[in-house]
Amino acid sequence: MGCKGTLTSWDDEKGFGFITPEGAGKRIFVHIKSFTNRRQRPELHQIVSYSLSSDNQGRPCAVQVALPHEKRKLKMKKGTCSYTIAFFFLAAVTCSFFAGKIPLL
Repeated sequence: MGCKGTLTSWDDEKGFGFITPEGAGKRIFVHIKSFTNRRQRPELHQIVSYSLSSDNQGRPCAVQVALPHEKRKLKMKKGTCSYTIAFFFLAAVTCSFFAGKIPLL
């Protein structure tokens, strides 16, 4: 997310609008599918962060659009914690075996 701008046009029924970048520049198209949090509807004059991309016709558009108060959550894949615990357990057992602390059986 390298860009910031203001949502200066928004049609909630159609699910699209335009962002005016900070400073200067042409308006950038944004679709509702480009928002990272679709549970909260965007509102006119909100400040947003976004990444620039282009559509199939080469026109600039915004992607990965986020409202400033959204916090990004680190998502861990299911089972990652279990695999990590299992790895350290097996490493501890292996080290204990080679150190002579536990028998093979």
